[in-house]
Order: sequence, then C-alpha cells, then structure tokens
Amino acid sequence: MMKTKLISFICPSRNLNIIRSFLDNIELTVRNPELVECLFKVDEDDPEAKRFMETEVNKRPFSVKYIITSRLNGIYSVWLACNELFTLTSPDSYFVHVISDEVRFETKHWDDILKDYIGHFPDHVFRLRMSTFMLNTYPDSFLCNLTPDSFPIYTRKWIELTLGLGTHSWASDIFNQMIAYHLSLGEQGYKYFNTPYYDKGIFRDVQLKEIKLSGLEFGVGVSHEIMKNRALWITQLWNRNQSHSQQEYFSYLAKRLSSYIWAKANHVENFRIYRSKLNKKVQIINEQGIVLREVAYGLPRIKHYFANAVRRVKVARVLLAGWCDIKTAKYRNGILRLMNVMLDKLYAYKALRFVNLLACLPLPRFMKSYLNQLKELDQQMPVAKYGRIQKNTIFFYLACTGLIGNVIDSINKFIVGPPPGLSDKKSLFGRLFGSRWPRAMIKIPENDRKWALIALNKHKEIFAEMENSVQAKPAVKAKQVIEEVDVINECGTH
Repeated sequence: MMKTKLISFICPSRNLNIIRSFLDNIELTVRNPELVECLFKVDEDDPEAKRFMETEVNKRPFSVKYIITSRLNGIYSVWLACNELFTLTSPDSYFVHVISDEVRFETKHWDDILKDYIGHFPDHVFRLRMSTFMLNTYPDSFLCNLTPDSFPIYTRKWIELTLGLGTHSWASDIFNQMIAYHLSLGEQGYKYFNTPYYDKGIFRDVQLKEIKLSGLEFGVGVSHEIMKNRALWITQLWNRNQSHSQQEYFSYLAKRLSSYIWAKANHVENFRIYRSKLNKKVQIINEQGIVLREVAYGLPRIKHYFANAVRRVKVARVLLAGWCDIKTAKYRNGILRLMNVMLDKLYAYKALRFVNLLACLPLPRFMKSYLNQLKELDQQMPVAKYGRIQKNTIFFYLACTGLIGNVIDSINKFIVGPPPGLSDKKSLFGRLFGSRWPRAMIKIPENDRKWALIALNKHKEIFAEMENSVQAKPAVKAKQVIEEVDVINECGTH
C-alpha cells in the first residue's frame, strides 16, 4: 500500500548528470524515501533524456516522475512546465518544493524535521522559508522583486488556493512573495498596500532554520552575455509585476487565502470562493448560495501609476549616470591627473590647512565636534588614492552638507523639544497645537528634574564612549557564560 507523500519536489533541468547528483543527495539524506517524490522536466533536444530518466525511475527507492517537453524559451517559460509537474504530483502530498537541480540538503534525515511542521496552522495554509532571505521583511511590494525567498516549501493547500505556481511570472519565488506581501496587508489591502504597519495582516511565512541547504547561489558559471540578457528579462519581469493589473491579481490571490483561512477559523463547511470581477470582491458562498463574507481585492489605479512613473524615472536616471560615467571616465581621469600634477608644481599640498585654522578660534562645542569629524574624514581619504582635486572636491562637498545638516538638526531639536517626561515646557508643536498636545500629568519637583538631567548627561557620556569604543573579541563566550549560569543554578537546587 502506497504511503501518503510528505513532499513533492518539482525540478526543471537540462543537465542529466546534475539530476543524478540531486537524486543521490536526496537518497543519502532522507530517512523515509517512500514519503518523497521527485518530478523533473527535461528538454526533448537531449536524445539520452528518456533512457536516463527511465533508469532513475527504476533504481531509486522513492518515486521519480518526469516529462519531456520542448525547451520553449528556457528559464523564462519554465513556469509552464512547473505547473504541468504540479498536476502530476500525488494528490495527498502535503508539501510541494519548487527547487533547482543544484540545491543540496546538508541536513541528515531532514524529512523527520519536516514532518514536525505538518499542521503548523490548522488550516494548512503556510510557507516554510529556508533561503538566505528567510528573515527579510517586505515593507514595499517592489522589494519582493529584489529579494524574494528563493526555494520556499509550500503546503499543497497554499498552491491550490493561489491557482498554481505562477501563470503571470516566470519566477515562482517572486510570484508567491508578492502574494505573501498582499496577505500581510490584511483584508483592506486596497487602503494599506504601501503602508507596512497595518496591524491586521495575516502572516503565514514560517522560518525553517533546522534544515540547511547549499547550492542556493544564482547565476554561477553563466557567461557575461547570458547574464546581461537575463538582466533585461528580470527588468521586464519587475515592470510587469509592478503594473496595476498584476498587483491587483496578487491581491486577489491573497484574498483567496485569507477567505479560506476565515472560513476554516469559523468552521464553515462546503463553501466556494467566488471572484466577483464587477465589484472586485472575493466572496465566501455556502451551499444555499448565501454570501457569508466578502472582501475587496481591488487596488487604487492612480497611486500605482504615479509610483511606477516615479520609479522608472529614478531607474533611468541611475542607468544614464552609470552609462555617462563609463563613457567619460577615461577622459575625465586623464584631465584630472594632468591638473593634479600642474597644481602640485605650483602650490604644495598641505592637509587640513583651513580646518586647523578654524580649530584655533573659540568656537561652540558642536562646531569643535564637527571639526574633529572633518579631521577623522581627512585621514580616511589619502591624496594618493583619490587625487588632490578629487579629494578637495569631495571634502568640500561633505563639509558643506555636514555643516548644513548640523544646523538643521539643531533647529529640529528645538522644534521637537526636550526628552519626554523630563520637562514641563512644551515643544514648538506643543505650543502651536495647544490642548491637542499631551501634557505632563505629574508636576516634577525642581530637585528631581536636576537629578534627571544630570543622569541624562551621564548616560550620554557613557553611550558616546560605547559608540567610539573598539569592538574587541570578548574574553568569555556567551555560550560559556550560559553554561556557567546553568551550573550555578543546578548547585543552588541541591
């Protein structure tokens, strides 16, 4: 009798030797191979593919399935094959993992660990994050394009509710990261889609740290020309993902997840999740046709159009600046090198001439601190590395912006007012807004106030010393301290 599958691996590949190595790794690291199935997509232009895959099907202790299809457009159309492979997975498989053929398990008996996550949420809707980005947060949808959690493990229910592994994106990790982002915005995501602090969001990403993977690198051994072309594909994908229609589709899929989660939490049985395109809402409808719940998935258009226009202008500006720098760097550096030589012959260089002159004057404390920072900065910018004119230009720019910043910070401190709870004086905003500004509930005696201000200044000195201290290696490791504390506690109990 066939056992229920724990996990189905979906792996598109072109390299038969790497497939063999991948399967060897699974066989060496899994405890119960009968709980695992591996599904591969190989290209039909390889004449050895069918014979190789049939050999692997017969020799492995776990289930191996495969399809042989046209290569189409390679990685950029692989989403179609991934969806085809998903339809071939065992219907009772709890987890589904879209994985690269170069990924390897470093943890022995990882399936024992994975079994502990079955039913982590009672509705079985969640993802297990395992990559180097597992701890990343996403305050903005665009960050989902840049650092999605690569190769997460999905529950089967997650993929069923989100209608496959991505029909609108060739990168399934980005596709699902977008869905998770909109899920985190909660039921009124149309209001909060660019506000990362909405407190009624749903978070179903679980960090899985016990299982270690290797081979997560991207683009290793790929030629410069291919990477250059891939960058264009990625840029096109980002623009597509950030379009209003795509973001609204991601929002729709997220509302399917949240609606299912709501139905299970409220013990609703025999229902369907219906998409009303006319008013852009997701509805829970029971067997009698009664709408039990509905939530909007539509997003504001103008906000998206404006945000995308601003983003494109910024990207274009960066690309243009980079292109100009590459084209003009040779000539610019040659001219500056010649000017530096001529200037050195006419006038000998002396560091911090103007700063040392200012340091002799009776300046306020913040100005002296500012001059000390300039001296520190000067030591970090040797003339031999930057060039005389380049260094002075950078130094002058930083000195001016730093001085302006100090003045603005001083004004800002006046506006914000003293530290909270230590003064009855209102800040500038407090004077302007009057009764709408919080007032001190306790009258602080003058002696207590003086003590508090002395303590505050003392703390500032201590923390300033910490800020500038050398971060040396600790004499005692934290683990050793914990072990010593445990020993002391054990002795105390006897």
